[in-house]
Amino acid sequence: MNLSKIHLFTTVLAAGVVTSLATPTQAQVRDVFDNQAIQFAEDTIVEFEFVGTHGSFQSTIGIRNETTGEEIALFREVKPYDDFGRSGTEQAVPGQNNTGTNLDFVGTIGDAVQPGPRVNVVNVSGKPQGAVVEFPFQAGNRYTLYLDSVSATGQTRRRVLSTQVFANFDGNFASLSGGTRGNITGSRIAWEDGGQPEVGNDSDFDDFVLEAGGFLAGVIPCPPIR
Repeated sequence: MNLSKIHLFTTVLAAGVVTSLATPTQAQVRDVFDNQAIQFAEDTIVEFEFVGTHGSFQSTIGIRNETTGEEIALFREVKPYDDFGRSGTEQAVPGQNNTGTNLDFVGTIGDAVQPGPRVNVVNVSGKPQGAVVEFPFQAGNRYTLYLDSVSATGQTRRRVLSTQVFANFDGNFASLSGGTRGNITGSRIAWEDGGQPEVGNDSDFDDFVLEAGGFLAGVIPCPPIR
């Protein structure tokens, strides 16, 4: 987080979340951060960190402003997984959460996964380039998350939304500035991409995993601006 950004806002909750002073109208809006809606009473910047992808589908995860209809990609796979096109060393491991492992068609930042073309990348010491991005939420607007996926052959395409049963939020609004819980920083958002149509989804919730807010490792939380 740079100084110019800090000085644009009156209050900084943590390295992962920045808010501005609410107006009386904005103060009537309830702060929400879950699979049904994301909304803030104040203009709020939230940092999102890429954790990992698994599965052979090529996916893009992004934020949709339900108030305006605008969509912004946070992260996108430029190929289905890191080893795509190489000799067949990958094996599907359906039905289990493989987050943090090298199993089941892994995608990593800088290889299969890149930050979205219209988001601001945040450089954080100890984190891979492009692993942390930020998104400015407008006060009073309602947002949801989406995951667009396409099979390696291009024959199967689907979109799943955070308002469906395909996104698991481990942590709510309070978690955004709540530091770490075990191996989770802020709120962890884990996705199930819907699986293959012929077999149904496998409910492994490791197809695209992000963390939002929290205190980023190696960063001292910004003090309030007075």
